[in-house]
Amino acid sequence: MPGTEAGSPSIGGSLTRNLRFFLSLVVPAVLLVGWLVVITQAAARWPGGWGLALAIIGGSSLVLALMLAYWTAVDWLNLRVIRGRLVDTDPRAHDGEVVAVEGVVRVDGEPMPAPFSGTPCAAYTYVLAAAQHSSHRGGARRRVIAQGFHMVPTHIEGKAGSLRLWSLPGFEDELRENADGRKWADEARALTGRLHGTAPVAGERARQSRLLEARHSHVGQVHQDYCMSQVAESVDGLVIDEEVLPAGRTVCVVGTYEDGVRGLSARRPRMGPNLIVYRGTATEVLSRVGKETAGFLKAAAWLAGVGALLLAIPFVWGAS
Repeated sequence: MPGTEAGSPSIGGSLTRNLRFFLSLVVPAVLLVGWLVVITQAAARWPGGWGLALAIIGGSSLVLALMLAYWTAVDWLNLRVIRGRLVDTDPRAHDGEVVAVEGVVRVDGEPMPAPFSGTPCAAYTYVLAAAQHSSHRGGARRRVIAQGFHMVPTHIEGKAGSLRLWSLPGFEDELRENADGRKWADEARALTGRLHGTAPVAGERARQSRLLEARHSHVGQVHQDYCMSQVAESVDGLVIDEEVLPAGRTVCVVGTYEDGVRGLSARRPRMGPNLIVYRGTATEVLSRVGKETAGFLKAAAWLAGVGALLLAIPFVWGAS
């Protein structure tokens, strides 16, 4: 279906979307600048190939450790909410409080089929991209062909009643599938053929700003597609990312409780997605994600240790 925007665009809305987009780039930009500074300083202390190699490997290890630590902290904070503020076991939630709810995903009407997997769902996002070789810079870069995010009026039916979702949720990895063109080539061609000429064309900033707006605002429902081009005859290098909130499945959702509308939203700023969905019951999430979090924390600690050790060599050796 073609993408639609709710209401007419305004200068204030455009500024807000642009601000959200630029704020989303702050963390990657800080990591990139820090990585370059560390490499430059370490390489200067020990001139030559060995110093540069140690600086690159050590700096990259530290950046990876910070990224793992960030996402570990996101899941750890959500696990704390699930343990202590599960609405099904304690319905005395206050307006604006971050809570968790366990229940079955229900839609007001008919569920939507996900564009690639065909899963009946209440919400989905997708990115259809291709690796594009650059003759000027060398190597390859990712070129987005089509992108979309959809959500119908949805509520979570739990033991304490029904709570509506008022923002497009984020998805844990268990609800995400990554595939290449060999698996979903026909679906990719059908999608771009249906959207070509009807869905708007937009750059990355406009697409990501609109997505962030749906994730951080009261929307209730959203239907948005972008189509920049059609899929070429060859599907080599085609990459598809699809996230799905399956209808009729049990999930555990962490978000901000809205007393006036009896639902969950993303209005309270938090680390990571403000409204996030985990597959399975609260007990299953605590067990599965808890084990994953412990594993990621160990990996982050090892990476940080290796990175610090490798970076210490040019500084210590170069100073001696």
